[in-house]
Order: sequence, then structure tokens, then C-alpha cells
Amino acid sequence: MLSIRTNLSNLIAQNNLLANSNKLNQAIERMTTGAKLNHAKDNAANYSIATNITTKMGALRVAEDNALQGLEMVNTALSTLSEITNSVTRLKELSMILHNDTYGESSKDIINQEAKQIINNIYRVKNNANYNNISLFGGIERAVNPDFNGGESQSKYKFIEEVTRVDTTLLPTIESLDENVTITGGSYSVSSPEEIEKALSMISAGTLSSVELVLANDVDYSEYTGIHTKVDWVNFNGNGFIIKNFVSTKGFFSSGTVENLGLENVNISATSDKTGGILDSNGTLINCYVTGKITSSKNFVGGLIGWSKWCRIENCFADVEVRGGHSVGALVGYVDANGNSKIERSSSIGKVIGSHLVGGLVGSYSTNTHMTGSITNCASAAYVEGEKNNAGGLIGSLWAPGTNFTLENCYSIGLIESSGSEIGGLIGAFNVANEINNCYYLKETSGCSDKGKGVGVNVTELFTLIDSSTLTDYDFDLPLPDIYDEPSDNLYSPSSLNFQLGMTAESSAGIFIDLTFKMDGLKNLCYLGLIHETSLENLDKMLISIADKETELGALLNRFESALDEISIQYENLVSSRSTIRDADIAEVSSQYIQQQILQQASATLLSSAQNVQAQNVLGLLQSLRR
Repeated sequence: MLSIRTNLSNLIAQNNLLANSNKLNQAIERMTTGAKLNHAKDNAANYSIATNITTKMGALRVAEDNALQGLEMVNTALSTLSEITNSVTRLKELSMILHNDTYGESSKDIINQEAKQIINNIYRVKNNANYNNISLFGGIERAVNPDFNGGESQSKYKFIEEVTRVDTTLLPTIESLDENVTITGGSYSVSSPEEIEKALSMISAGTLSSVELVLANDVDYSEYTGIHTKVDWVNFNGNGFIIKNFVSTKGFFSSGTVENLGLENVNISATSDKTGGILDSNGTLINCYVTGKITSSKNFVGGLIGWSKWCRIENCFADVEVRGGHSVGALVGYVDANGNSKIERSSSIGKVIGSHLVGGLVGSYSTNTHMTGSITNCASAAYVEGEKNNAGGLIGSLWAPGTNFTLENCYSIGLIESSGSEIGGLIGAFNVANEINNCYYLKETSGCSDKGKGVGVNVTELFTLIDSSTLTDYDFDLPLPDIYDEPSDNLYSPSSLNFQLGMTAESSAGIFIDLTFKMDGLKNLCYLGLIHETSLENLDKMLISIADKETELGALLNRFESALDEISIQYENLVSSRSTIRDADIAEVSSQYIQQQILQQASATLLSSAQNVQAQNVLGLLQSLRR
């Protein structure tokens, strides 16, 4: 059909020219980029796959860098261990020389001086070893480094005795109880501040009696805004869990029996007598601990118990700052033993500050002649400050004129500061009928003497008593004179590192490195010296510890090298896969380019022809009509 208004041939030629031009442009783009997938429109599915592969390839390049850095870190650590091994080997040689009786005292002194410098160098090298300002061995090693494990609460503290927890899912909850119904006997679980306070309120009201409360989980009081209820007596099983961030003007309980409870970060500020972290007065505490601050403008202030006529404390410790008037102690402020009292296997650290009757463990202890009392296998490393009289590293004032009181196997290492009288490294004021058995204070740290109230010893003598199990080891940080125990740089000191060598968050995608490393026997060697009979044994322990760490790091090197090989193979496979999907076949694209170029030229020629031919045909027809 011939039409004046529409030139269909022209439109067909235009469309083909446009299509051929687009295909020609696509061929040019593919030849210049080398890729057949340059946009998602080229092939949406394959473009997505290729993009994902590219992302993985980038991640593998980072993983390769991580593995190479891990290799360098481990090699640096191994070089440090090699240097330490040389030092320990020399120490063993010196120890063997000292054990040979052909050397005189002057020669031995010279040998000991060399040994001392070598030990200094071991600490310096080990504590300053780092890679990119990261400590290679998990931080500073001192003579004693308390090692508190973690837990569900991520606490740095641990119970002295391991706790076998009660399955509280088998117990009725306090929340389920009707406050208006009287209940007697049984065990009930509590799991929140609200439940604890409800139970205490019911006990106070008399609707709940003779029951045991069992903690079901860690409890945080930081957001609790209600009123804390005090009761005359409570039986509370902490079940190995922690109550933290408790703020009050009195202790958590008035009196009672409490076991397996950790009370962390308490802040108790009292304006009356008799204030303790867990109990204000009489009771039994077994396997409990308290951390935080307990202060009072009055008297009888203690980290665990404020005042008691009788008490039983076993396997407990306090890391507290305690401040008050008189009768202030890190564990107990005042024991007025008109009943039988016993404190055993317990310890304290922190600060104890008061006017007088101030002690690192007990502020003041007094027992009648016919009552029994004992403090055994206890220790304190607390700082003690008394403004007036009667301050002691363990007990501020001890009054036990009867023969039924026992004080044995105890020691204190804290500093005592006071301008008053009756100040002692172990005990301040003192009146005891029975002999004090096997009790000591550390002369280097106490800052005072303790005539007739305990034996003053130096750090080596005290360590020997602890090492031989004559005294209980509470992991106190004993002073270690003339030994470098600080790094020269402010190092980041994590206990472990993880190298990300995979592309997922799974544990199998990384390599874990345990940085902690302590040489067995080094602490003993520092305190006891090379001449001690155990020195060769301790040196062998050190060499074994180093060899074990070298073996561990050697295995890590193999893992890093294996990971690098695996990363290389994965990378090559991904490159090949991406090439198959994305890369253009230049020979094929060249043919397409030539083909589209010819078609474009042909379309342009036909477009011009279609425009002229159609017009000429129409004009010719119209001219024939004129004739």
C-alpha cells in the first residue's frame, strides 16, 4: 500500500538501524571492557552471581592478609621464646654451679647477681614482647597474678568452693504466691529484684515463714526503684549466682543463713550502727563474697557482717572499701562472741578505714571466757587505716582471755597506717590466753612491727610457707623486689585473638590463638632463689612450659600455612568461575561487531532508499492522474 501519511518501509528501516546500532555499541562495550556482563540488564541472574563471586574474592584477599599477619605474629612470638629459652638454660647452668660445694660464698654472691639480672631480663623480654602493640603473651606476668574465671555473669570473681546448682525449674516461684495466704516451709525460687522483695515483704508480714529462697539466675538491682525490705531472719541460697548493683542504706539482709551468693558492686551508705554487705548482724555465711563500697557515719561496719554476737563464716572473701567509725573490718566489723563464733578459710582485699578498732579481716573480736571462738586459715591483703588506736593487718583488737579461743594458720600482707598506739602488722590491741599458732605478717608491706602477736617474715619466707601449704594460698599479689613486672610500652593485652580467615561468622572460619603464657616455676624461682633445693626442678618446669608454648605456636604456623594454601585454591576457583560467567569471548564479540557494523550500514542505506522510493512512487502516481 502506498501512503502519503505513513512511510512504513522507513519505520522498519529506522527500527532495524536502531537495533543494529545498539548491538554494535554492546559489542564495542564488551570488547573494550573484556566483559560480557557489564550491567544487570545483560543477564540479571548471572550478573548477581558474578557480583557475589567478586565480593567473595575481595574477602579472600583480606583473609590472605590476615593469615600472613598471623604468620608474622607467631614467628615473632617464637623468636621471643627462643631468647627466653637461652636465658633459662643459662640459669640452669648457674644453678648447677651453685649446687656444687667447691664455690665459696663470694663466688656464689657473684653468681646470684648474674642470675638476678637474667631473671629481670626474662620478665622484661616476656612482658614487652609485642606485635603491632599487642602483647604476645596475654599481658604482664607478675609473681602472682590472680586468675578469676568468667561465667554467666561475666564476673572476674569466682566462688572459693565450686557450686552444685539447684534446678530451680522444679521449684515453685515466689511470683506465683498469693501475698495474703500464709505459707510455712518449703523452697521457692526467686529470679528478679521484684521477686526477692516480694519474698522479703511476705516474711516481714508473717505470711511466709521457715522457707528457703533459691536464686534462679543473676539479678541486677540497677534499675530497681522500689523499697528494700529488711527482715529479722532469712535462709537464702544464692545457688552460685550474683546479685549486683545493690544500693541501700543497710546491708542486704538483717541476719540469717546465706550460702553460695556473690554480691557485686554494692554501694551501701549507712547513718546508723551495725552495717554489713550481706548481713547487718548475726548469721552464717558459707561460700559467699562481696565487692563494692560499704560506708557508715556510725560504727560496726564490715564487708560481710557489721556486728554479731555469734557468726559462722566459711570459704568467704571480700574485695571492698569499708569506711566507718570504730570497729571496722573487711569481713566483720565487730564480733562480740557471747555465742560461739567461727571464721575459717576466708580472706579479704581492698581498703578498711576507720577511727579505731580497724582490721584487715575483723575490726574488733571479743569473746567471754566460757565461749568458744576461732579464726583459722584466714588471710588479709587489705590496706588498713586507723585514725586513732588499735589497728591491725588482720584484727584491730583481739580480746580473748579464756582458753577456748583459737587463732592459727593466718597471715596478713597489707599496709597499716595509723598515728595512734596499739598498731600491729597482724593484730593491734591484744589480750589472748592461748598461744597464737603459725600466724605471720609481711614485714616489707605492713610498715610496722607486731611484738608477740605474730611472726614477722620477709616475702621469701612467707612464700615458702604458702608454697609448702603451711598457709593457704589466696593468690595475693606478693611483692617481688627488683624484678621488672611492667612493660615499657602501654600494650593492648588480650588473653586471646581470633584471625578471620573465612567469609562467614562461624567459628570454623577463624583461627583462635590463646595468648596466655605463664612459665611454671618462674614465680617459685624468684622467691626461693637458685640455691634452693627445688631450683633445678623449677627451671625444668620453666623449660617445659616454654617448649609446650613453642609446640602450640608451631602447630598454629602449620594451620596458617594450610589456610593460605586453601585460600589460594578457593581464590583460583572463584576467578575461574567468575571468568566463565562474566568474561567476553573476544573472537565471538569481534564477529558480532563486524556483523552489526555491516547490518548498521545496510540499514542506513535502506533507510535512505525507503525515504526516496516511497516519495517518488507517490509523486509518479499523482502525476499520472493529472494527465
